[in-house]
Amino acid sequence: MEHAPLVRDLAARARQAQGADAGIAWKRWGHGPAIVLLHGSGGSWTHWVRNIDALSRTHTVLVPDLPGHGESRDSGDRTYTAMGQRIAADIDHMLDGEPCVLAGFSFGSLVAEAIALGCPRLVAHLVLIRGTFTGTAPPFPAGLRSWKHLPPDLERAAHRHNLGVLMLHDPASIDEEAVDIHALNARRARVRPTDFSFDGLEASLERLTAPLTVVRGEFDALGGDADTQREALRLRSPTARFHAVPAAGHWVAYEAPAFINQTLAELDRTSHALPLS
Repeated sequence: MEHAPLVRDLAARARQAQGADAGIAWKRWGHGPAIVLLHGSGGSWTHWVRNIDALSRTHTVLVPDLPGHGESRDSGDRTYTAMGQRIAADIDHMLDGEPCVLAGFSFGSLVAEAIALGCPRLVAHLVLIRGTFTGTAPPFPAGLRSWKHLPPDLERAAHRHNLGVLMLHDPASIDEEAVDIHALNARRARVRPTDFSFDGLEASLERLTAPLTVVRGEFDALGGDADTQREALRLRSPTARFHAVPAAGHWVAYEAPAFINQTLAELDRTSHALPLS
């Protein structure tokens, strides 16, 4: 990835982590209280490229490529519950059953919800980073461009355009690193969110027992305006904390990393401290 020095540096410093499922690729950085990060649809661990370094100074950061993404095999699961069970088994194995701060972005937030419902003992605090909290899947915005079968220069232009439509609000955020990350992840993804069934997650927020923090960009392209989503969350989970990040789009962790890093770092009070290795 020519323009992605952060990705190259983090990959070089990562330690491989082995969960219970050999088909899921995990990376690990740092030591201390555990934070587990789950990426979005069509992504990989690189969705967290602006968060891992800061968090790993004081925490153990564990990040998988979800099944069917990046370096992980496609498990064939097509429900968030089934995928969540696989990831939960890995977390349980790596943390010896101790709880962690669990954060999920977009597609990964639904997997995180499934984990918190199925294995609540593993989740000290749940953080959901996405645009909508109504319990229904939002439509994708109009104007996304097909990039497959295009020559390299036009493919890259299509990825840059799509980042602006779907992922990032500020045009200045669509730098060369973001385009590299998005393009590589798109080429490697073997599953799509439309392949998945909610399988009971429509009413999941009402049933969660873990402390809940939710984050969305003020201008998230998925889910309408922030005030509507704030009210939807209040009705479904009155004790949850809601944050709308100003001037940010869907990929908040890339566009507003300082906010995400501070938010996650402050939620480790009951998480399990791992030894340096």
